[in-house]
Amino acid sequence: MKKAFSLLELIIVLCLASFLFLCIFSLMAHFQKFTTSHKSTELIKLNSALIQIDKFLSRCVELKQIQNSYTCLLKDTANLLLFDGQVFIGSSGLLTNKKDLVYEVPKSHFIYDISSRTYKGVLKNHNDLFAKKSNSKELFIYTLEDKKLKKAQVVSTQKLSFEKDEAQEGFFLLIEAKIAWTLQDDKLFFSYALPNASLNKQSLMLEDLSAFEIENLGQMYNIKLCMRELCLQKVSY
Repeated sequence: MKKAFSLLELIIVLCLASFLFLCIFSLMAHFQKFTTSHKSTELIKLNSALIQIDKFLSRCVELKQIQNSYTCLLKDTANLLLFDGQVFIGSSGLLTNKKDLVYEVPKSHFIYDISSRTYKGVLKNHNDLFAKKSNSKELFIYTLEDKKLKKAQVVSTQKLSFEKDEAQEGFFLLIEAKIAWTLQDDKLFFSYALPNASLNKQSLMLEDLSAFEIENLGQMYNIKLCMRELCLQKVSY
């Protein structure tokens, strides 16, 4: 005959089963907590990257896709300058009154003479961005008539000149820089350089990225970022 379990043996089996259940439950709880925390971290990183890309896209001119990179010219939107408690327009964005290769840009402040030795204005702001020499007079504009990037020289606070007869009277955008986002080996890199320079220097923006897309929707862009199975999208205007 089969011997029945005694009460003591039954209690021991129940205790062991309960102990094993608690161990398994604890491991599952820790795993779930780790997974949730990991996804939250990924979500924060994706959101942060989306916000940064969105801010730059709102200032982009001529967005282009070249293989796994997206490049564009970055408009200078800091057009109000504060000097000695007074507010001035940085650039009116209008080329007019052409004489030889010199154009007037009325109501602009490319150079503002604070004193006989100190100069501030649009030109100084651009020189400071790239640590250029203080005597550099170079600015870049994007003409809306022929949609081209052109290099200009600041002649005075309201005048620009061009090396060749390539500019036309009309409206333009002041260009701050050229930027790019590049997806390479699951890493998203960001580049920022002078408008006519090569984008050799890169800074790491995001890691473990499985997909990165910017879709041109005419007057807006759709940004898509994926980190493993987690994907976020945002429409940029």
